[in-house]
Amino acid sequence: MKAIVYDFTIPKYITAKALGKHFPSLYYGKPSALSLRDVEEPELPNDNWVKIKPILSGVCGSDMGAIFYKTSPSLTPFNSFPSVLGHEVVGLVTEVGGDVRKVEVGQRITIDPYINCEVRGRKTLCPACRQGMHSLCRYKAGSAKLGPGMILGFCKDLPGGWGESLVIHESMAIPISDTVSDKVAAMSEPLSVGLHAVLRQPPKNGEHVLVIGGGMIAYSVIAAIRLLEIDCHITQLSLLSYQKEMGLKLGVNEGLISREDLGALDRSMP
Repeated sequence: MKAIVYDFTIPKYITAKALGKHFPSLYYGKPSALSLRDVEEPELPNDNWVKIKPILSGVCGSDMGAIFYKTSPSLTPFNSFPSVLGHEVVGLVTEVGGDVRKVEVGQRITIDPYINCEVRGRKTLCPACRQGMHSLCRYKAGSAKLGPGMILGFCKDLPGGWGESLVIHESMAIPISDTVSDKVAAMSEPLSVGLHAVLRQPPKNGEHVLVIGGGMIAYSVIAAIRLLEIDCHITQLSLLSYQKEMGLKLGVNEGLISREDLGALDRSMP
């Protein structure tokens, strides 16, 4: 099958860091870690797994961080390459193992991309997985059945959604309603991050909240606060004018993108 493969190496990292500003192909051209190639189509490891044909797969900030080498090499022990990127996925089930009960062939699903103890086939769960906090699984550096990788797309043994097919453990499958569009379904993972943050630490009515950033997670935090009808004051700090405009549309009280904006806010506060 065809897939976009990311093959990180230290020499490629050093070369791109030194010369990438002058030679962008070091990030995404022939000399880069990124390539479109033929790879072997994954098969179901056992009867608890599901095969998916991707419909859409998002481009996450972590994907961009990897491609443009903004992610520190110190994180490489928790990833393994070459890998097929893409963890924000909506797709169709094309095959199910004999013990799968959660989904069926032809069903449209999205994916929880975290590779936890259950996905790794561990009979004894780590403390984090036992508490349902599988994003903190202590075996992200690898296990007997799967190589290192925190999420789908950054593990050499589990290709992500930037290919023509992928396999996931049944526990990673999330069926979606026909009322949810493909584009919204593909964004369910980053949307859930912002919503989870707000639900874990909801601001109180009357408090002042500062949201730093102008990416998907920042906007999902803002949207979650407003959709939950929390009556708090939201200030967004970002870099660009379109990011400020998006924040204002979603309900922030003010957006800051310059020192002048910050000075004006400081003068207006009691």
